[in-house]
Amino acid sequence: MKRYSAIEQMYEGERGLGDLIPLSEEYKKHFGRFLDCYEKFVPKIKYNEELSKLFEEIMNASDDAHCEGVFTHYREGFRFGVLLGLDIAGYNDEKDA
Repeated sequence: MKRYSAIEQMYEGERGLGDLIPLSEEYKKHFGRFLDCYEKFVPKIKYNEELSKLFEEIMNASDDAHCEGVFTHYREGFRFGVLLGLDIAGYNDEKDA
């Protein structure tokens, strides 16, 4: 990746896309553990409609909560980054903001 402005990197598709961020080995380890448990558990409730529906609702709620949490942290990190940039540029006084 060339070193130039963040705006150019976003325009060129080199940064700013979630698909370009590699997953850590730690993430892969935890997700593998999740998948192992999931694959053992789902067949056990397959023929119990009530438990299957409840489990589906649990998974949907967990996914929704996770997505919201990730986006909240992303948004706060982005805001902090902008404030940090303003500090670096010398716009850190109340009169400048």
